[in-house]
Amino acid sequence: MEKQTAVNQALQGALYRILRPLARLMLRNGVPFGDFAELMRRAYVDAALSDFQQRRRKATDSGAAVMTGLTRKEVKKQRERLQSGEIVDGGGPHQSNRAARVVSGWVRDPEFLDVDGSRQSCRWRAAVRPPPLTAWFADTAATCQPGRFSTSCPELE
Repeated sequence: MEKQTAVNQALQGALYRILRPLARLMLRNGVPFGDFAELMRRAYVDAALSDFQQRRRKATDSGAAVMTGLTRKEVKKQRERLQSGEIVDGGGPHQSNRAARVVSGWVRDPEFLDVDGSRQSCRWRAAVRPPPLTAWFADTAATCQPGRFSTSCPELE
């Protein structure tokens, strides 16, 4: 049993070393964790179903659920997406919290970027470009309160 634990720990250590640069790449490209988790679920189901086929056993949702730790409902959903050829989601709305949407918008919205594509310093109430964040909040996150947000984000003056 100790040997299995040591193998599992070594595998998790190697996996962490693989995932950390991948996480950095995804963060830099605005990929939310939920999208990554969805892709991992799909990859787990794909690997489990392939494992059944390699062993010449019937690939069932129940068997894949036991192997992956996912629910049968989740396995079915992922299997159907794989069968339809859908590897990545079609770019629908992301489920992220309001603060993440605001920061992501501030970082990506062309109105807040300079000619080099870098973020401009923003003011809550400004008469010049970039537009004031209070107006931008009205469009992006109407219920977000600028006072609370600015205390946790010192780049906002």
